[in-house]
Amino acid sequence: SAALHGAGPHSAALHGAGPRSAALHGAGPRSAALHGAGPRLALRCCVPDAVIRPARRGDGPGLAAVWLDTGAYYAQLDPDRFQLPQAAGLAEWFEDHWLLASHDDHDRFMRVAELDGQIAGFVSASLEQPFETAQWQLLRYLAWRRLAVHALVVSTRYWRRGVGRQLLVAAEDWGRSGGATLVQLDTAIDSPVSVPFYERGMGYIRQSLVFRKRL
Repeated sequence: SAALHGAGPHSAALHGAGPRSAALHGAGPRSAALHGAGPRLALRCCVPDAVIRPARRGDGPGLAAVWLDTGAYYAQLDPDRFQLPQAAGLAEWFEDHWLLASHDDHDRFMRVAELDGQIAGFVSASLEQPFETAQWQLLRYLAWRRLAVHALVVSTRYWRRGVGRQLLVAAEDWGRSGGATLVQLDTAIDSPVSVPFYERGMGYIRQSLVFRKRL
């Protein structure tokens, strides 16, 4: 990163107090989009529009099911980098830590997509404030209020049906209403699903690469 003291999410983990994960399950190139910038291709929708609503108590099991489904896919795609999360205690973790934190922080955004009474996916994001030291940094956007998308996950059976798009648009609209002029997220660079979704479907552009090396 060209910023001192951090500039955004780079990890593929959901942390108890606030998830900072790669959107659509990865830790690869950071993408950025200005609201309204870039072409968007129409995505094929094969199911009625999902109901996008705030997460609430009782959603833990549904959120855990989506997270486990996502983990199974990515652990198969790249087992060196991804793992299947432990199922025991996962629903409680979502309920007791994740949902509670999102309700208590007005700068955090958490929405779920519901289809046929089932949770089909969810999105988590937050508003990032301008750096106090922005005038001495190299990156222009550190002087702007930004939307950071920490997690955007959709159950595999609802992929390519517009659910992810609905969730991301909801997060973008929330960020825009909060004064954000830029949205940033990470995804796995080798993902055949998320990379086309962001670049061709949602108008995002590649901004940087994250390197790793085992020691």
